[in-house]
Amino acid sequence: MWNPIASSAVLIGHVALTRGAPFDVTGVSSTIFNDLNNPRIRNSSDTLLTVTILADTNRDGVVDTEGDSDYTRRRTWTSDSGALFLANIVDTGRRCSLKIQKSTPNEELEYCHDATDNVLRNAKFLAPVRTLPVVTPALSDKATGSITVMGKMAATKTRIFQKRGADWVYISSSHIFSAEELRAGLELGIDARDVRRPGGWDGKAMVQFTVKETGVVKAIDWVQMRVAPVLIHNHLQKAEALFVQSAFMMNTHKNETAMRFNSAQAKFVRDIDTIAREAGLPLFQFNDITNHDIWVQDFFEPGYMTIPGPDGPVGLRIMIRSAQRDRLGGRQVFQTLRSDTIGAVQHLVWGDTSDSMGNLETIPPYVHNGKRYPAGRAVMGSQAGIRPFIMEFLRAQEEQDPIELDTTWLFIGHADEFMQFLPHDSERGWVLVVSDPQAGIKLLQDATLVGHGGSNSHSRPIYPTDKESCFPASTIEDSLFIPHMSFIQDYCAKAIEQNIDIIKRETGITNKDIIRIPALFYVSDFENNMTAFHYHCRKSTASDDERDTVRGSSTPPRLVKKAIIPPYPDFKIPDERAAGTPLKSHGGQWTGPTLAAWQKKRKEEEAAERGKGKEEEDEGKEEEDKGLTYETLERLKSALPVGSFYPGSINSIVLSNSTVIAPNPWGPLVDGKDIFAEAVTAAYAKANYTVHFVDDWFSHFIGGGDIHCATNTLRDIKVSWL
Repeated sequence: MWNPIASSAVLIGHVALTRGAPFDVTGVSSTIFNDLNNPRIRNSSDTLLTVTILADTNRDGVVDTEGDSDYTRRRTWTSDSGALFLANIVDTGRRCSLKIQKSTPNEELEYCHDATDNVLRNAKFLAPVRTLPVVTPALSDKATGSITVMGKMAATKTRIFQKRGADWVYISSSHIFSAEELRAGLELGIDARDVRRPGGWDGKAMVQFTVKETGVVKAIDWVQMRVAPVLIHNHLQKAEALFVQSAFMMNTHKNETAMRFNSAQAKFVRDIDTIAREAGLPLFQFNDITNHDIWVQDFFEPGYMTIPGPDGPVGLRIMIRSAQRDRLGGRQVFQTLRSDTIGAVQHLVWGDTSDSMGNLETIPPYVHNGKRYPAGRAVMGSQAGIRPFIMEFLRAQEEQDPIELDTTWLFIGHADEFMQFLPHDSERGWVLVVSDPQAGIKLLQDATLVGHGGSNSHSRPIYPTDKESCFPASTIEDSLFIPHMSFIQDYCAKAIEQNIDIIKRETGITNKDIIRIPALFYVSDFENNMTAFHYHCRKSTASDDERDTVRGSSTPPRLVKKAIIPPYPDFKIPDERAAGTPLKSHGGQWTGPTLAAWQKKRKEEEAAERGKGKEEEDEGKEEEDKGLTYETLERLKSALPVGSFYPGSINSIVLSNSTVIAPNPWGPLVDGKDIFAEAVTAAYAKANYTVHFVDDWFSHFIGGGDIHCATNTLRDIKVSWL
């Protein structure tokens, strides 16, 4: 610590402080320390000692030891000025990842990485720090120096290394530098042991350089630094790799556990792989058969952390586990994905479906009302006003301020079910893409008007690999006459429009920046076999295997998207996708009693309607939507939200600035053409995009998700966010 009762003058920066009463160094920093008019002195013939420590304060990728560009503002850190450094949380050689066992507690998963000890395994992630050579006559041979990170928390979260020849040596706060080293100048590097955390370390570190002589402080200088934020990708960043779950999994049936091969998943993987190969992208398959999770978009979000380097951004990838501590698939980001260039983090809480990362989208960079968002902004849906827990982590990064949407109207509740941002050749550089349920139902209505009402409502063929026997057998008219069908589309359209208004307000976009994709929605109730999938198949007989897959009996269901998260800490579902009871979100909606009350009321209404006679029953088909009461609307909104009626084409992979991979909607055929696929293709063509359709009917649509939910993407991190 600095001794204010010194025998001679102490120079802090370039201001001499004479011997006198003790004072608070922190207080001085707001006065003389920030006085940029003080002359800079490197060599002096007087007896005062000056020292200078520098980092890349102006963020140009190098430390300026010759000019003043990194000198004048080094002691303050702002959003547009101040040196940055990296959290060196990769796992070089995978020494930590390979130690993870099934029994390893969640809390211990991120405790081991390259920076948990004091060994430097990856020097490329060090941020440069320099001290100027101290060549004044005032530096005696007895002088010593030290480098300290001020503040207990910051000190425990950072590491300092000194370059000695070809090696880097760890420097503790008690390390003493000789006068000879001080005269030569110190070449240092800094990294962090952790990232910015909500309610914890904010990433700031004041690195102090102190010189003493015979135990008395002679000079002090410091530089303010901060660990870079963890950022999430936007679609303007080029895709570099795809992720998908393999077709192998462990399955328990009648108390017997064995490996199972999922033929629908295998076909899906092959189709994605074919397109990825054509695009020159590698496809990574998760092969953890114990923690098998087909919803690859949901259990993690690829992120990154970069700082300026001499030849462009330098950084690492950081895989962000979903804030769902009992989602076993999320453990794979630590056990499977970490490497010498990839780290992983987790925000361990009991998140529900809203904390799945499919609920996280990113607006590309933009400027609005004088505010710049060079890394874009996160977008997440809240249900009944309850925010996803992961938003706390995103806000702690202070760079991609999350925008909150309302997804209460959706059963799964994810933003990727109805919203997407596409790169576009325009002044803004991107467009908003949204689902349009009114356009979707109009496609069916128009087909009926021209005499195709009796045509099949779906066009999916039977493939040799299909094991399930449940295939769509309804007609277009059947779909239009499903109870409340038209009303639900209007209701969903209003919900989507309200969310569009939020994006407009936050970004300044107008209708010309929006592309609408035809879609249809309907109520989703997996517990009682009332989903879009069940309505499609109501005229056909499903096999026992298919019934097990969808709703659960002796075999735990493997596909239901929302049911993957156990709802309470003390309630463990044996299989990570097991269903059987309505799940409770942390907002309290969709609980068993709420759903049961809705179902009871619905059954009473249906029984009353049946007693009115055949004639009145027939008339009711056309009057049903018109006769909706406010109470019916509230039940639909609060108890039984909706899901996609056809595979949702907006739930797609943005492969490039001209290509998307979308789920095949398998819409009705009119004159030999799929009217939904044609309309989707035309909509994306407005932004000059080509659509590659992939079948996910039995692999994912059956469980409430589509292609975006089933995959994940690594994107280019060599982009500036400053």
